[in-house]
This record gives sequence, C-alpha cells and structure tokens, in this order.
Amino acid sequence: MFKHLFFALAMLLPYSAIAQHTAKPHAGARGLSTANSNLLHQDVHSLYSNPAGLAYINSWQATGSVFNRFLLEELKTVSVGVASPLSAGGIGLKLSSYGFQQYREQQIGLAYGRQLFENFSIGASFDWWATRILEYGKSSSLTIELGMQYEVSKQISMGMHLYNPVRAEIVEGETLPTFIAIGLNYQPATYLVWSASIEQSSHGGTSVKTGLEYMAQEKVWLRCGVQTNPVQWNMGVGYQWKDWTMNIGMGLQQVLGLQSVIGLVYAVH
Repeated sequence: MFKHLFFALAMLLPYSAIAQHTAKPHAGARGLSTANSNLLHQDVHSLYSNPAGLAYINSWQATGSVFNRFLLEELKTVSVGVASPLSAGGIGLKLSSYGFQQYREQQIGLAYGRQLFENFSIGASFDWWATRILEYGKSSSLTIELGMQYEVSKQISMGMHLYNPVRAEIVEGETLPTFIAIGLNYQPATYLVWSASIEQSSHGGTSVKTGLEYMAQEKVWLRCGVQTNPVQWNMGVGYQWKDWTMNIGMGLQQVLGLQSVIGLVYAVH
C-alpha cells in the first residue's frame, strides 16, 4: 500500500510542490478562488499573501482552512492564523500542517506590517518549518518573507511579495524555493476587485495569475481566477454572517483534477 502511495506522490510532486508549505503557503479559500493573484489583502489573509497588508488591519481576526489536493487525503493541508492591530501596524501568527503519517511538513510564521507613509506599507514574516519523513528523520530551517503595498490611487494599488530571499536549506546543499511576485489591484467600485500578478520561482519558472472578486449582494462574494504554469481554473464564493465569513474555493487542473478549500474567518467588528 505504501509503495503505491509513494509512487502517486512522486508523480504529483512537480505539480503540487509550489503549493506545499515549505515552498509557499496558500491564502485559503479566498486566495485559491482568485488563483492567489491578490497581493493587496489587508486583513488576516495577509499572513499568507503579503505581510505588508497587516499594517491596515483594524480588528482582531482569526482564520482556519482545510485544503484538499486532487481528492487525496495524504495531500491535505490544515492552516490556522490570527492577526491583531497594534499601536503601530499589525501582527499575526500562522500555523500549518501538510501531509500524512509517513511524510509531514509543518510551518509556524510570525508576521508584522506597518505603514511608512499614508499610502505605503512594508511587512516581514519569520517562518520556521520542519519536515519529517518516517524512518529518515527530521529537518528544520528558518526563512523570511518580505512585502510591500503602495496605493497609486483610490482605484489602483500595487504590491510585492518576496519569499525565502536567504535561500534557506532543506538539507545541506538543497535549498527551499525562492519566490518573488509583483502585482496590482484595480477596484473601480466597492463591489468589484480585479487582481493580477506575475510570480517567479527559483524552482518552477514563471506563473501569471489573475482573478476577480464581485459582491453579488451585501454579504455574498463571487470569485474566479486563472493561472499558468500549471494552468488552473479557479472559482469560489464567500458569505458573511455577523462576525463570521465562510469561504469556499475550487481549482481545476486539466491533468490532475480538482483542488478545494473550505475556510472560516472570524473578525471582531
């Protein structure tokens, strides 16, 4: 049984590596729905997409999500995060676990963001991750993330996110991937946001991502997105009830099939 499972994971690795937590965390159901194209989140989702967004958080918030890849229990990721405003900026903590009994990846990250000017913010996250392979032992390392957000106008904002610039090693001689992404948001109205980004990975090449968020009703959001390398089509929905928001996202790859995320966000208003 384990031989067959190991073979399946080996075949999936080139497609799923960029989604694993030692490569880069995903931004929950909201992020998957828009192909993770949005680098301008300014709430608890900033923990995963761009720590500079924590500078604008104005209330205590928490999120949790379960990410299922290609209908395989062994590729499931469980993530939780909390964020809070400070007198200067905002701070957050994220935890995640990916894998199964024979192979496990875990990550803990502490992030902080603050405004330098009225329309410009920066952020950083210190991430500790650990990998355990049954019968082969454990390894761990520390890396960082850096980010910035700049409001060009009331409708247009730009962002940048850099992951693992220190090229932290998994084991001696083998480094974690380094990612750099730049992107923009265009918000012509309060009920519509278009996002686009270009992401370059040291291990996986270049990916172009774009997505839309549309407020269909006062408390209902509809989302869609698409990305390249690998090509994936995404969609999702969000519903707010009092202090709670439920988000559901799905992504479809032509070769490997369906990915899905369900998540909850709690925000004190």
